[in-house]
Amino acid sequence: MALRCCMLLLKLQVCIAALQILIANGLEAELAIKSEFMSLDCVDRMVLSINGKVPGPTLRVQPGELVQITVHNMMPSQSVSIHFHGQYQNNTPWQDGAATFSGCPIPAQTSWTYSFHANPTPGTYQYHSHVGGTSVGGVGGVLVIEGAVSEATAAIDGEHVLHLFDWWHAPQEEILTGLMSTQFRWPGDPQSVLINGRGSFDCDSNAMYTCNITAGASCSDSKGPIAPANLRPWYRPEYQPPQCDASACPDIEVFEVSMNGTYLLRLIGATSLSFLNVAVEGHNLTIVETDGHPAAPLEVSSVDLNSGQRLGVLLQANQQPGTYVIRVQIRGRSGVRFAHALLRYTGSPNVTVDPLGVQIPQPAWHDNNFTFQQQNALRGTQSLPVPPNKQVVRRFEIVNTQERLGGKNSNGKPSVDSIQAAIGLGSERPENNCDSAGNTRLLRWFLGRRTFFHSATPVLSKLYFNQGVDELTEDNSYYQVEVGKVYDIVVQNYPACNGVCETHSFHLHGMPFWVLGTFRGEFNGSAEQVAAFNLVDPPMRDSIMTPSEGVDNKPAVRAGCGYVVIRFKPIGPGAWPFHCHQLLHAAPMGSIVVFHTGPEGLPPPPSNLLVCGGMNLQTIMNRLKDNKDNKDSNTTNTTRKDGKLVSDARQMTYLLSLCLLLLPYFIQGWPV
Repeated sequence: MALRCCMLLLKLQVCIAALQILIANGLEAELAIKSEFMSLDCVDRMVLSINGKVPGPTLRVQPGELVQITVHNMMPSQSVSIHFHGQYQNNTPWQDGAATFSGCPIPAQTSWTYSFHANPTPGTYQYHSHVGGTSVGGVGGVLVIEGAVSEATAAIDGEHVLHLFDWWHAPQEEILTGLMSTQFRWPGDPQSVLINGRGSFDCDSNAMYTCNITAGASCSDSKGPIAPANLRPWYRPEYQPPQCDASACPDIEVFEVSMNGTYLLRLIGATSLSFLNVAVEGHNLTIVETDGHPAAPLEVSSVDLNSGQRLGVLLQANQQPGTYVIRVQIRGRSGVRFAHALLRYTGSPNVTVDPLGVQIPQPAWHDNNFTFQQQNALRGTQSLPVPPNKQVVRRFEIVNTQERLGGKNSNGKPSVDSIQAAIGLGSERPENNCDSAGNTRLLRWFLGRRTFFHSATPVLSKLYFNQGVDELTEDNSYYQVEVGKVYDIVVQNYPACNGVCETHSFHLHGMPFWVLGTFRGEFNGSAEQVAAFNLVDPPMRDSIMTPSEGVDNKPAVRAGCGYVVIRFKPIGPGAWPFHCHQLLHAAPMGSIVVFHTGPEGLPPPPSNLLVCGGMNLQTIMNRLKDNKDNKDSNTTNTTRKDGKLVSDARQMTYLLSLCLLLLPYFIQGWPV
């Protein structure tokens, strides 16, 4: 009898242990963000690190698993948030991590836990801060949903991750202040590009931070000593030039491969401004993934990658064993910068290689045809078929342009009302208000009717708690959409105030989209233009480049730079920003619109909801109390005080029921 009781107890313990394993399934991680000095490219400066590193740790999770990320903001005064870039956040819109949209930023010296389920399919993603200049300062990393994203990746021999990041020596606070000031100051091109947090700045170039009269450099302006205009990141004399130390340069990143192996390279465009091209000496690359979605294999000599985008590319290690150079080059800007890593075959001698001395075919910085052709050559596999034209309920025609505003009128509309922001607002080509007297006016990017100004109260809170909903109008760049309906966006690109036609990258939160095509000229909605949309096999993405056409990247001022067309279908309720992912254009310069699904159907906020801006605490408490009194206990989430999701009542009920069903077999033994 005693033996039988012991066996029963053992079996019950096994059942309980199995339940605990099932319930705990998923990813739990902690990210500690703090300020510290590091030399990422031979220049020592204050950075914003995650767990002591830039970038932060690579997070890996299985499709659909529960993700619980506790962020510890250890900075003394700066708030922060973490946006899980490319995650759908279906039924968890409060967890998107887009401060002022989905929720409040995490205050300094505070912790907060994000809880959501990963996307249901494998793919390459990233995470980064969505507050001010904190992303520019280094707050970011890679998120991988494991598994084969397509048949082409099912039999690989290994993989490598390349987190690509542009880097300035100026403090991120100074960059942000310059962009938001009525005395507008552009930070210039980045000083370096980092591969997995490693770069190399030529210390001989450090003289650019000091005034050199003999070289014809400008020595001062109204703000004090400056470096040459095309290189200066310093605007105030109290900032001292950075110290460059060649002995402090990080080791070059080395990726090892075996002869005749097939490797997946996960390329992450984590830049704040730069548009990149990636090439590997002596090797072609085959694109098989676009932003977490399978793509028809496309073999290329090099790949374009813009901010926010991710690519999965296959590399065949079929060359003579040795060491080969990987080169990342900034495109679209004349101040060309390079980053290098090495591809080394297993067993090859560890030789010293001068990457700059290696010739690798790559497009010229102003070769817009290369970008245009490669982007249009990408094809999807129709894992999610594109909805037909007849299902489209609205087409948003958004003009991307730039204007200067007087400081006193920074909240006003553009000077020319003919700018097309939404459907039916005319077809006249907009004329920029770029006139500037002494550069004393605020420079902003406009998406349609107006430039975007953030509210301290998050959009979701306005919707859910009915606080300031009347501000969420199309005149203020907010557009209401419905879950399950189909919409098109046409982004028409125009030159900046300096006449340069830039290639912008636009990212949509909360859902993927189909890329129906990239086109030259100006969109007018003609039947011929609509017939050119790719409705057969468009690639799926969540970040897309606008075209930039013209000779040497400088078309005639006011000539259309081309347009891109995307189609999207909201997956779940929420407030989903659509913004330029050149982050220097977005938060500080207003290149944002917001698509939201209205107050109906929004899930309740988490119990660890942060309060900020104009959120009325009493109203919030009353609404949350009503939710608690009325909600069905079978769908209740149980949460600890630190915000970590412990269990879901439905899952627990199911698992306990399963255990009870098996209990007779534990008592009597399994049937033979």
